[in-house]
Amino acid sequence: MDAPELWLRRFFGCQKGWPLLALQGPRALSSSSMFVVARSLDMPQSLQHNSVVSLGKLLRKLLMTEHTKQIAEELTRLHYENLCEINRLGSMVSNRGEDGVVLCLHASERALLAGELGDQTGLSTGRIANILRQLEAKGLVRRLQDELDHRRVHVSLTEQGREYACGLKDSAVRAYGELLESLGTNDASEFVRIVRKCISSVREISS
Repeated sequence: MDAPELWLRRFFGCQKGWPLLALQGPRALSSSSMFVVARSLDMPQSLQHNSVVSLGKLLRKLLMTEHTKQIAEELTRLHYENLCEINRLGSMVSNRGEDGVVLCLHASERALLAGELGDQTGLSTGRIANILRQLEAKGLVRRLQDELDHRRVHVSLTEQGREYACGLKDSAVRAYGELLESLGTNDASEFVRIVRKCISSVREISS
């Protein structure tokens, strides 16, 4: 039995474990809450970093209700039975590679560091570096070294880059507009609300 499961068993057997979990509210199954539980159970510091995430995943799996499991199975089946349509939904808005970086810069009110772009797009450091070189060659971005730390590079859009980003945004609005129009006003608003909640939940689970 691995370390996370051993500590999971100890958690279930500890009277103060469940109240601590309940106090975390919506964050109950996040990694940060698992750290609270781990510390309360005197989990060794050496185990906390690597084991807490696994502990949280095990708890989420065990605490999933039967109703949620059935819905998850239905959603999974819907996904794989309609791959073509799902892929079309995902490609309605250009948000990968160069376009994704341009849109991130356009949404920001300041120049971004290369590392920040990697965090926001989910791309590796090497991939970001290649994309920035390509965008700079096209005249869409400018890169400036930090005056105090030359290892830090600040990236911003040029005027040409801002015009290109506006074109991407307009295309996205048209694509989403067609989808939302087909849903109707009420369902469109509900769809956006659920998407916001999904984004928040993904961030919470990943924290």
